[in-house]
Amino acid sequence: MAAPPENSASTSGKKVAVVVFVHPIGDGARVGIAYDRSVPKQEVQADADRLTAAGHWHIADMQVDNSPMLPNQPPTTAALLTLQNAPQFSPAGPQIQPYLQAFQRFNTIEIDFLWPSALAQPPHVLSTPDYVETLLCENGLYRYIFAIKKHTGLLADPNALLRLTVSQPTNPPKPSEEKSGKKTEGIVLLRNVTIGGCILLLLAVAYVLSRRHR
Repeated sequence: MAAPPENSASTSGKKVAVVVFVHPIGDGARVGIAYDRSVPKQEVQADADRLTAAGHWHIADMQVDNSPMLPNQPPTTAALLTLQNAPQFSPAGPQIQPYLQAFQRFNTIEIDFLWPSALAQPPHVLSTPDYVETLLCENGLYRYIFAIKKHTGLLADPNALLRLTVSQPTNPPKPSEEKSGKKTEGIVLLRNVTIGGCILLLLAVAYVLSRRHR
């Protein structure tokens, strides 16, 4: 179901194993995850458990799908999470550390934060003993690409190492009203944001996945 996210690695020259797209809503978020291969559900659950443990967050809902994006393609895994009690921004910037810790087992990952107030800035590259970080600041979107060197133990907090001027709205987006157990199409509202093709595919994954489980 998930589109192979290797195109997102063009800036780092390495294939991205997993793309995580974060749509902050109120004190939580909707999170789309696209793996570049088929991943057993228990591994997806383990990644989600590491995420909530690192952020001290709660998962209100998780959906996982394993099917090819297009006919005659191998299956890949997509997941859609709803996080609660999970503020996604601090004064230092997006809460990257929990996602970085959750997907530490992969060599290269991309974490994309939608934020309407984000302003385009020159690329930032940070090299540490734990990882090499490439940060692309686009209008409405923060894109973090990590080439991870250290696959066990606590990783350095990117926000503590790379100081970024973050613009935050005074009134963060609030969760849309919806019936319990029923997904809305709110994540697809991101279609109006000019972002990379891979991310648009990830949004399509999240949308189709949400419709399948209604």
